[in-house]
Amino acid sequence: MTFQNLREIEDVLGSEAAISARDLYPIWSQRLPVQTAAKKETSTFEGSLRPLEWLQSDLETVTLFTAQALSRQEYLLVCDTYEEAKVYWENEARRKEEGWLKPLARLASHCAEAKTRLGLTRSARSILEPFANNPNLGRREQAYLLLPKGVEIGP
Repeated sequence: MTFQNLREIEDVLGSEAAISARDLYPIWSQRLPVQTAAKKETSTFEGSLRPLEWLQSDLETVTLFTAQALSRQEYLLVCDTYEEAKVYWENEARRKEEGWLKPLARLASHCAEAKTRLGLTRSARSILEPFANNPNLGRREQAYLLLPKGVEIGP
């Protein structure tokens, strides 16, 4: 499965039709990679796949992707997606854009759930802790993100 533009990816991720785990990997491989500290090498694209900036275009699309991957038990894919998206979206220039915090918190929650399922509970907790006392997230959002994962919010 290949995609010609971002709209096709958004349509597949947002559709009611079930998307298989096998269909998630072509979406992942067709992203425009973000340089992270763990990955310094340059990526090569398979065949004639044109990289699409779906990871950089909208955090809602990224959280749709991780939600689909999480529901298909593709935990490592969720974690890889979170790591790249976090590097890109936590950049100072991106912080000035409205509405980036809540989707990033949802994305962190997806990654923490995946790490918990992999048995990496300390790592999951460390991902969620920055959101525990963030004044830009309401108590309801903090509770939604943190309590199901077993992290205390504090006074």
